[in-house]
Amino acid sequence: MVLVATTKAQQLPYFLNELHGYLPDEKFSLGVELLKMNDSLDVLGFKDDENVGNSSIGDMYGYSGFARYRYDDKFLIQIKSEKNKISYGAGELNNRYDEIFFRTNLVSDVFAVDLGYSTNKAGDLSRGGYKPSSNEIKDSITSEIIDSIATEAQVEIVPNTSAPDPFGDMQYTCGDGSKTHCIVWTTETGDVIKEPTNYASFVDIVNSDIERVVDIVESQNLRFKIDIKNMKDESYFLRFVRSFISGADIVDVYIKLRHTKISSELNLGTSYANRYYLINKEDLGRKENRFLAGLNYSSFVDRWLLDAGYEFGYTFRENGLKEYPINHKLYLNLGYKLYKDLTFFVGAQLMSNQFNGEIPYLYNQYTQNSFGKKYGWFKSGLMISF
Repeated sequence: MVLVATTKAQQLPYFLNELHGYLPDEKFSLGVELLKMNDSLDVLGFKDDENVGNSSIGDMYGYSGFARYRYDDKFLIQIKSEKNKISYGAGELNNRYDEIFFRTNLVSDVFAVDLGYSTNKAGDLSRGGYKPSSNEIKDSITSEIIDSIATEAQVEIVPNTSAPDPFGDMQYTCGDGSKTHCIVWTTETGDVIKEPTNYASFVDIVNSDIERVVDIVESQNLRFKIDIKNMKDESYFLRFVRSFISGADIVDVYIKLRHTKISSELNLGTSYANRYYLINKEDLGRKENRFLAGLNYSSFVDRWLLDAGYEFGYTFRENGLKEYPINHKLYLNLGYKLYKDLTFFVGAQLMSNQFNGEIPYLYNQYTQNSFGKKYGWFKSGLMISF
C-alpha cells in the first residue's frame, strides 16, 4: 500500500491517538478511560521482572479524561488529565498528570505543529528499611539533630542577662536538676546560642549523644525511613507531526522536544525513644531535556477504529545522571462505534524501562538504577465525538 498526502483529511476523525498532521472532522470530543495493572492482566509477566516477593508491588489503577476542541480548519486545543495509584509495597504513589497543547495545521492538512505544557505531581512517598553506615550518620548531623539532642537531654534554656561566659557564674537549670550537661548560654541581648562551636564541653556532649544514637542503630538493627516530598515536574514541549494518508489508513511520524523542571526533596531519618531524628535533608531539584520520535498507524473501517504505534525517547539529564536514558513504548487501541457519536474502546501500553522519562520526578541519583524493568497496563473506556 502506497500512502500519499491528500487534501481530504478534514473528513477523517481522531481516535484516542491525537498525533496527526491533519485536524479532525468532528468539532468536539470527550473521552474517559479506566487504567488497570495487576496479576490477572500481567499477561507478559512484567511483575515477575520486578523480582520481588510482594505480589502487590507494581499494581496500578487509575482513570483519565480528555477534551478536544477544533476551533476552525487551522487550530485545535486539547486538555488531558490522568490520575493513577501505583503500589510500592508499603507505600503508594498517587500521581496526577495534566497536559494542554495547542495545534496549528500548516501544510495541506498533513503537517501540524504543537505547543504544549504538562505537569506531574504527587503526594509524599515513604520507604523504610534503609540503614546508613556510622560515618554517614556522623557526617550528616545538622543543626536540627543538635536541637533534638539538646531537647532529649532535657536542657532548659533560660534568659540570662549576665556576661556570655559559659565558664563563669551563669544562671541556668536542667530538667533533671543536674548542672553537669547544661552548657547552653545567652548573649547580652537575650539571644540564645544553641551551637557554640568553640566550646569543647558542649561539643563533647553532642558527640557523645551522636555516638549513642549510632550505637543504638547498630546494636538494635534499627532501620531508617526515607521520605520523598514535594514531588513535581513541569514541562514545555514542541512537537512536529506529518501524516501520510491513503483512504481511511493513516501513517503519522512525529518528533517532540521537551524541557522539564523537576522539584522534590529527600528526608532521611529514624525514630528512637519517641523522637524522630532527621539525619539528612537533600534537594533533588534539577532540569532535563528529552527527545522523542514516533510512528503511528490509524485505520477507520465501518464501525471499527484502530490506533497502533511506537515511540522512542532519549533523556538528557544533568548532575551526572546517566543510567537508562532510553525508553521504548508500544501502544495499541481498538474501538467500536456503539452509536454514531459514541465509541467503546480497549487498549494497552507497554514500556521497556518502566516510567523512565514518563514521570520525570521519579528519577534521581538514588532511583536511577531501578528503571531497568518493563511495565505496562490495560485500559478501557468511552469516547464521545460530535
